[in-house]
Amino acid sequence: MKDLIYWIWLSNALTPGTEAYAKLRHAFSSPKEIYHADTDALRRVLGIKSRMTLVALSDKNLRRAEEILDYAAMHNVGILTYDDERFPKRLREIKNPPVLLYYAGTLPDFDTEFCVAMVGSREHNDYGEKMTFEMGHDLAAGGATVISGLAYGIDSIALAAALDGGGRVVAVLGSGIDIIYPKEHVKLARLIARKGVVLTEFAPGTKPNGVNFPIRNRIISALSHVVLVTSATLHSGALITAHHAYEQKRQIYALPGNVDDIYCEGTALLLREGAKAAVCAEDILFAYEKSFPGIINMFRLLETPPGNCEKTLAWAKVASKGKKRKEPRETALPTPSDTLSTGGDAVASDPETEMRREALESLDAFTRSVYEQIPETGDCLCDSITVEGAAPVKVTVAITKLEIKHLVEILPGGRIARTDRSE
Repeated sequence: MKDLIYWIWLSNALTPGTEAYAKLRHAFSSPKEIYHADTDALRRVLGIKSRMTLVALSDKNLRRAEEILDYAAMHNVGILTYDDERFPKRLREIKNPPVLLYYAGTLPDFDTEFCVAMVGSREHNDYGEKMTFEMGHDLAAGGATVISGLAYGIDSIALAAALDGGGRVVAVLGSGIDIIYPKEHVKLARLIARKGVVLTEFAPGTKPNGVNFPIRNRIISALSHVVLVTSATLHSGALITAHHAYEQKRQIYALPGNVDDIYCEGTALLLREGAKAAVCAEDILFAYEKSFPGIINMFRLLETPPGNCEKTLAWAKVASKGKKRKEPRETALPTPSDTLSTGGDAVASDPETEMRREALESLDAFTRSVYEQIPETGDCLCDSITVEGAAPVKVTVAITKLEIKHLVEILPGGRIARTDRSE
């Protein structure tokens, strides 16, 4: 595609997860036209509040895009743009679709295959591991394409289980296609690329900053017909994926568990809020069997029973750190490694106060209402924050969003405080 360079430039200019591309797409015929548009024309479309985006779009230097194009050609990385006929229809229809996707492996036909996202906490118990492995295996064996992240814990267990089931597998990254995070899952990523595809909207060289993962989660849910949460704490990113699924009108399933178990609190909350219960893969496959004739085949479950969980996870080199581990969440960065040079002219970052102001401006009305209940001085209990008529899971997701944007911090004892509070 001769205009691919402009697609890459546009993807680099826009912040992933924003609705800016949706606005630009309706005003301009192509990325090339956006590239040649002046600042006034762009401002009329995006509005005066999108200052950082306007600055990025005003930078017409294509050097970074050229480097990425060369890298992709050299390393056999595919680039799937929004206007490509292979671009998933369900992903195209969300309010904030990516401009493009980078991928390694073979793309499934997302529009015709039955796709199930399996997500959960990085920290989990034996029950969550066992059930995730069995259900991931059986979903794949029964004909489903299993989609997840590559994180420690439930996500990687689900992907390894789907490989064991002989099905198609999709891993969605919160980093560049050249940076596997965690680094222990390099082999798992390579196995997935052989059987399915590893994909991301983040440009090569993008490090796995904590803010990337909730942005990534909307793609996991959008690609799927069903989102299955098998294990989750109340502050798990899996609940953000479930929230995206709810907004995208996807069916949510949750695995019932012990209500006294911290790793089942998130799934219990989802079930109370209307998610369907699934205790085995058949619960999901049977519900969609008539909608996907020739794809879902329940009899294959009898032909391919699950292998040994422990041996399969060892074979795929799935790291065990996720199991009841106690260390920082996904804000931790991996060991520095050789990555694609960023090139181009970098835009200087704003001071901390400016970034905080923009983070506040980016909040939706509901999340802002939650933020305003947190005292400017001191702290309060998370459970004390309520919004009339809103489900508890929605408040929990809002608190997680605020934590990701570094506007609040969760304190010991289930308390919450603003990061700029006065003591």
